[in-house]
Amino acid sequence: KCALPCHYIYAQDDLGFGKLEAVAKKLDSARLFFNKAIIESRTEGDIRNEFMVYLAEGQYLNDLTPERKILSLDTALSIARSVHYYEGISNTAEQLSHLYDQLGNTDSALAYFRIYRSSFESLFSQNNNLNIVIKESEWLVNKKDIENAHLLELSQLQKKQIIFKNALLIAALILLFLTIVAAFF
Repeated sequence: KCALPCHYIYAQDDLGFGKLEAVAKKLDSARLFFNKAIIESRTEGDIRNEFMVYLAEGQYLNDLTPERKILSLDTALSIARSVHYYEGISNTAEQLSHLYDQLGNTDSALAYFRIYRSSFESLFSQNNNLNIVIKESEWLVNKKDIENAHLLELSQLQKKQIIFKNALLIAALILLFLTIVAAFF
């Protein structure tokens, strides 16, 4: 029994094998693995894997017509946009920009390049915001550690002062006792 949903793992395996087959120029096998990965992804409604398969089809299947590549990449872009997956939007728009540039369609290439830059900047901005939150948290933790260290030093100093004052009080009581004893004897 799988700890994760098995379809997720199977889809990842099929996607990986599809990429390997495509790199080895076994495009029919690659297409078969990509189709299996899409079926596995749709079985569990795992749109992230489905996105990755459509993106891989556009990237790795070199025998596809430009229209079919555009269709796969547009599907991947739609999926990425639907879940606000900025890294996916960025990667897919970059692929579409290169594809349209190769086809000589500079207007579409420029439009997708703008989408790529916009999503890349959004992703960069999100990462910066996340890094700022992490740094602020680290700073607050360090600040509290420093405050705790100072409070520990202060408490140790107060303990020493109390011990010294107690010793002086005991010495004064002994001296008072000795004075009383000396006065009566």
